[in-house]
Amino acid sequence: MNHDKMPRARRAYPLASLIAIALFNPVSAADLELPATPFEPNAQATVEAIERGLQSDDAFRWMSAAQHLSLLLDREGPAAITFQRVLIAHQDQLTIALAEALNKDAGRSLTTRLKALGGGSASELTGKTIAGDPNSFSSELDLTAQSGWLSLPTRSDRIYTVQVPECHGGALAMLSDAAGKAMNVESVDAGLPGLLTFAGKDQAQIRLRLYPASQCAPSQTLSWSAFPTSGLLTPNSAAQAHVIEPDRDYRMIATPSAGVWVRFADKLAGTYTLETSKLPAGVDTILTAYSADNLTEAAATDDDGAGELASRLQYVSFGRSPMLYQATLLSGSGVFSLRASREETPTLTISDEAQPMRFAGGDVIWRKLAVKAGTAYRIRTSAAGDDSIDTVLAVYDGASATAVAENDDNDGDLYASLDYFASENGEIVLSVRELSGGAGAFALQVSELLESGACPPGNVCFKQPKSD
Repeated sequence: MNHDKMPRARRAYPLASLIAIALFNPVSAADLELPATPFEPNAQATVEAIERGLQSDDAFRWMSAAQHLSLLLDREGPAAITFQRVLIAHQDQLTIALAEALNKDAGRSLTTRLKALGGGSASELTGKTIAGDPNSFSSELDLTAQSGWLSLPTRSDRIYTVQVPECHGGALAMLSDAAGKAMNVESVDAGLPGLLTFAGKDQAQIRLRLYPASQCAPSQTLSWSAFPTSGLLTPNSAAQAHVIEPDRDYRMIATPSAGVWVRFADKLAGTYTLETSKLPAGVDTILTAYSADNLTEAAATDDDGAGELASRLQYVSFGRSPMLYQATLLSGSGVFSLRASREETPTLTISDEAQPMRFAGGDVIWRKLAVKAGTAYRIRTSAAGDDSIDTVLAVYDGASATAVAENDDNDGDLYASLDYFASENGEIVLSVRELSGGAGAFALQVSELLESGACPPGNVCFKQPKSD
């Protein structure tokens, strides 16, 4: 058959004939811009290529697209989850394209099968309240006997999270309106932990389908939560940062692509601590502090400082510039807790004797130091007891949110030393951290350098580590 002499308009073939013609004619995946392997690895690209093909005026491109769509709709079981999610998400666009087909029978047949993906009856999900949390529930499910859809009615004043069982063969979930139209679709691949998150709507429901896995016990625990949206801090921009107060617990919802910005109402100097907790399974938080004057450079950041996947960020503010804090997720999505606090930064005295200190593990020690114009200061850490720790020393002068000097492994050992020349009266802040986040004792000492020219003008000078 000569393709070049075929008319550009679509011809009216029955669906079976379309597929037969497509199978026995050299219309390649490349003609339709499909991936080389039709169904893998990119479901999004495959469905988008099918959508373009169904919109084409070329009969053979349309036939090839219809064939691929028919084969995708034939897929069943866990292997089909990813494609079903994308097909449901593209249902409106695909339906419009099929409605414009010259072959009405083929278009109606594919449309009916497409609508059936998320349709059918569903059993309402019920469960028991989780002790101590009136917003959360759980139920035991026999996945080998659970072949259909589960439904969970929603409300517009709730955020819903569904924790997929620890062992499963994959999950497909959607938020659908009263007419059954999908408003949001999510999926979880087999064997992976997953937290599905939806903003509820009135007269809507979450429809969930779980697949069993041969290596899993038949009975699995499914848990879900319905958090009131009031008091819940949602993803936003830095310009729309939520105002928070010290010594209060806040609930936040975030994803890896949508973080939550917060700020304190007052510009008070002191040591600020932010800590995340009550993380759902698979959620890994990260906290970052920025000066409001410079959002391109982080002043401090922490990933797992609070243990496991929770974060604990400490930062000293001089009270001159407001600070902004962002909570984002490295993985997972859902609701977690954030607690913020502020305390006065302890003052360090100039002494001939080193002051003993100790890292609890993963923490940063902050100290404030009053300095006089024209005076040079030597700041150093040293060993204390039998502990062997690797300290990193930094100085902040309040002019910016970043350190003006930092030193590690001075003189070739694991301790640090730097000299600071004060050009004006004021305060500086010192921070000491253990390089690997470990625990142990050390000593910190600040002394004035009396000899002339100890540190030339320019505010900061410090020793570099000796070469090996």
